[in-house]
Amino acid sequence: MQEQVIQYLKDHREEHLNQLKEFLAIPSISALSEHHDDVVKAAEWVKEDLLNSGFNQAEVMPSDGKPVVYGEVIKNPNAPTVLIYGHYDVQPLTQSNYGNQSRLMLPSVMINYMLAEQLMIRVKYSCI
Repeated sequence: MQEQVIQYLKDHREEHLNQLKEFLAIPSISALSEHHDDVVKAAEWVKEDLLNSGFNQAEVMPSDGKPVVYGEVIKNPNAPTVLIYGHYDVQPLTQSNYGNQSRLMLPSVMINYMLAEQLMIRVKYSCI
């Protein structure tokens, strides 16, 4: 199984990077009210990505604060439930947020982290 995952990542690397760059280009800065529409756009993007990834259901649900994205995939109704929680919004980039890290380095760090997170989600769902 591990070899299949590694090969899949190699085969689809550019596709995943482009997808991630598209998502990261949405300035979904939830702390700034002028980015409210961007936060909603990011929520819709996540919903569509869940559906395109094989989720049975995905929706954006309004709330008193920011919209909530909910999705589910049921591969085996008798299997235990797995809950994955994450944030699709971001905070403003400031020196205090990231210490001495170069702003130029940050996107590659975020891409590596998000690719790993996306892989874990996809692997978990393909294994259930």
